[in-house]
Amino acid sequence: MIKLLQITIPSASGIVRVKNATVQKSELTVDDIKDGIILHNSIFAFTLQKIGSLLAVYELHFNEATFLVGTDDNVKVTL
Repeated sequence: MIKLLQITIPSASGIVRVKNATVQKSELTVDDIKDGIILHNSIFAFTLQKIGSLLAVYELHFNEATFLVGTDDNVKVTL
């Protein structure tokens, strides 16, 4: 089962911390995920036109993340 999680951090200085993460090259391609990325960063469409075929997608897998968005505003998420 694949769990997808999207959290918007309200501060540009937000930090995400995870422990025991694994990284692996994804079976997805940049073309598979481009719409979601372009939605958050429209400049990515230009990048895809120029070098999209050279990009690879990697996945981070973890069970728990802590979002630090301020001195008193931390959120722990467990998947």
